[in-house]
Amino acid sequence: MSPWIETAVAKYGWIWIGLTFGLAAKYALLIKRGVRVRPILIFADVLLLPMVALIAYSLVHQFGASGEASALLTALGTVGADRLVKLYTDRFFAQIDRSEGVTPGAAQPPD
Repeated sequence: MSPWIETAVAKYGWIWIGLTFGLAAKYALLIKRGVRVRPILIFADVLLLPMVALIAYSLVHQFGASGEASALLTALGTVGADRLVKLYTDRFFAQIDRSEGVTPGAAQPPD
């Protein structure tokens, strides 16, 4: 095994474990609630996974977690991936609005 692969597994292995278990737990919760799991739902979650992985890596790094703790944080983020991505997207756009000095609703013409 090459040193690059060994380093990647050591650094990101727990995050991949958390993504896998979190995605499995998300679908288990959906099935438990009686939601019919369709291929389009799985496809949407697979498209969200890279963004969730970046958010999870950022959270793990900020909290200084390692090992099982990083897998747990990642799994929790994956279970609530849609809400987590929406939260970060809203924060991102709010930060842009603050930096431009635009107040929310100011761009709308008066009635």
